[in-house]
Order: sequence, then structure tokens, then C-alpha cells
Amino acid sequence: MIANYHTHTCLCDHAKGSMREYIEAAIKNGIKILGFSEHIPFVTKSGAESHYRLKFKDLDKYFSLLSELKEEYKGKIEIHIGFETEYYPDMFFENLENFRKYKPEYLLLGEHFFEGGEERYVKYPIEDEKILKHNNDVIIEALKTGLFTYLAHPDIFNFVGDEKVYREESLRLCRT
Repeated sequence: MIANYHTHTCLCDHAKGSMREYIEAAIKNGIKILGFSEHIPFVTKSGAESHYRLKFKDLDKYFSLLSELKEEYKGKIEIHIGFETEYYPDMFFENLENFRKYKPEYLLLGEHFFEGGEERYVKYPIEDEKILKHNNDVIIEALKTGLFTYLAHPDIFNFVGDEKVYREESLRLCRT
């Protein structure tokens, strides 16, 4: 592997180590391009700031630290700064406007939760095929916006229902 565009930092509260440690490890392991894609901060429908993502207060820190490291490691590794986010149609475009000033280099789609909140995590076992189909509909709609570089971890959805339905939905998603 020569490139990794899906790297989080300790600023999201579920990654360990420093940005510098990630860069050094990438160089040591022969990675030529390292993209940081921290979870974009946002407020859930209930009005709470998400605990799973970068905090609004850390946005400047995220971009300034990575910009400094990008310059420091120039010639040793190519560093890119972006975001990963879910696509909640009723919140997405308004939320994205809050971050345009940072000029992220790319945007990854990573569907972790349903319907603009954190009540239902897609890694919990789900048997209802309507939920699987709805999730895939949202992913397809998001990808059709043309705003995402790629879909991160499309296999994260933990569907435990009919295997035939899962295969059909996986193929439908792949054709997008």
C-alpha cells in the first residue's frame, strides 16, 4: 500500500497516538501519501455536539498542526488534510458550509449512524432489510452529489438478516 487517506487523530477521542507518530509510522512502512480525514464535527438533531468526532474547538488546531507537519515532512511523504462525514440529507449541506473556510483537500463518506444522530450505530446487529436498503439509498444519494472522494468502510453495516438480500444490496451499492 502506498497511500492511506483514512487516518484519524487523537482529536476525535477514538484514536491513539500523535499526528507525528502516524506520519513516522507511515514513512517507516513505505507509505508515500498519508491523508488525515478526521470526523467532521457537527451538532446532532438533539442539539448536542457529537462526542465521536473532532470538536468544534479543535478545528483550528487540526488544520494548523497538520499544515505545519505537511511542510516539515515535505519531500519525505505527501500529506493531505480532509474530513470524513456521514450524509444526513437534511443537515449535510448546511453543516458543510461551516467548514469550507478550512479548504479541506478531500471528503470521505463514512456512514456510522442513522438519521442525523448517534442513537443507532450501524455496527450493531441489524436484521431488518428495510433499514439496510434505506442505508444504501442514503449512501447512493450521497455519492451522487459528487462531493465525496470515496466511501470509507462500506462493509461496516452489520446486517444479520437474509444473506441473499445482503448480497443483492451489496451489488446495488457497488454499481453506484
